[in-house]
Amino acid sequence: MNMRVEEHLQQDVLPKFRISLKDWIATSNEELIASQVDIEEVAESLNKMYNEQKLTLACDFKVLDDWRRDVNRMANRVQLDEENILLRVNPTQLLLKGAGKLFSSILQNQTLLYNQYKKYIESQDYQDITESMLAKFFMQFNLFEKNLEVDIELFFEKPKEVLKETIEETQAHINENQDVLSHMKANPEAYHDPLTLFQLRLRQYELMVKATEEVHYNV
Repeated sequence: MNMRVEEHLQQDVLPKFRISLKDWIATSNEELIASQVDIEEVAESLNKMYNEQKLTLACDFKVLDDWRRDVNRMANRVQLDEENILLRVNPTQLLLKGAGKLFSSILQNQTLLYNQYKKYIESQDYQDITESMLAKFFMQFNLFEKNLEVDIELFFEKPKEVLKETIEETQAHINENQDVLSHMKANPEAYHDPLTLFQLRLRQYELMVKATEEVHYNV
């Protein structure tokens, strides 16, 4: 029985499973590339606001390489441990075993015994054995799935760091300019025209921070 299960796994299950995993990698690659394109468009918009090439938001595509390696390793190293499929012992099974020892030399009784064993095996419920095999088969894939959220966080980690640093830097400029603006407001006669220009510049910084924070939150 274990040999038949292994044969079914290698010839029927794994070839289809490998195709599904390959399709998943291809789809993931497309989605990650689309995310990178969206982030680059955001960076371009922010750079226009700053009037300089200030932001470079590059995601970490090494994550996808790691996925390819792990998926390939898991899909090609699947081997189930043998299960004691007829583990349960009941009176019927004991009777059949006893009959086998008693009548093993008689051909007619061997045929009868074979039919009885066949009937016994076909009538059993193998749900628990099936669940045990499935749990072992999917164990490494379940561990892989649990780490996907962390991997996706790593994919966006660098853009998040850049946006966070930009927010802090721009906020520092705002605070500094607000101090200067307060001084200018306190002495308007000396800074009448520059005051208007400074207010506009401060408003520009505030809009930059707001836009950058929104991007950082969405990423």
